[in-house]
Amino acid sequence: MPEDEDYDMVPHKKLRELEKQVGELKRNPLGSTASGQTLQESMNRLSDNIEDLTSLFKDAAEQMKLEEKDSVILSKKLEPMMERMDTLIDQNHKIAKGILAVADMIKESIHHRREYPPRSFAPQGPPPGFTPQPRIRVEPRPFTPPTPNPFEEFSPAPRQSAFPEMPAMGEPRKIEERKIPPAPPAPEFLSEEEL
Repeated sequence: MPEDEDYDMVPHKKLRELEKQVGELKRNPLGSTASGQTLQESMNRLSDNIEDLTSLFKDAAEQMKLEEKDSVILSKKLEPMMERMDTLIDQNHKIAKGILAVADMIKESIHHRREYPPRSFAPQGPPPGFTPQPRIRVEPRPFTPPTPNPFEEFSPAPRQSAFPEMPAMGEPRKIEERKIPPAPPAPEFLSEEEL
């Protein structure tokens, strides 16, 4: 020890008390007062909560990684179904256009019928001034088969096949064109308001 320092003799009892107090201050720096103990307990609870929060964040990060993997797998599985849904949407769009076209045709047909009403071809009775004549009753005669003419030469009927005639090898085949008949007119029971 340096010589210029002053020192006093302190009894061992006092020294032990001071060591004990220093040890308590190291363990509980806020002291043994009620407010110090409350503050120490609060700090202990805060450190526990922080540890719980960090473990929660770790668990959440792991869950997010698992969910990301699951979403990739799910998107791969859903991709064919989404393509089918797109196809169905396109088909529904085409069907809707067709239905609208048919509705327009029906409207045009109804409009055309109102402008040009159909003619009736049913007989409407005798013209004025016409008097019918009485009918003559004819008795039926019995059937008599025709007699063959001996002077005609007998010739058999030409033979007909049930199958169409096939072209010879190397000859082009004739294709008959078929015409599609026009669509029947729309029913008259629909009004424009119903369309």
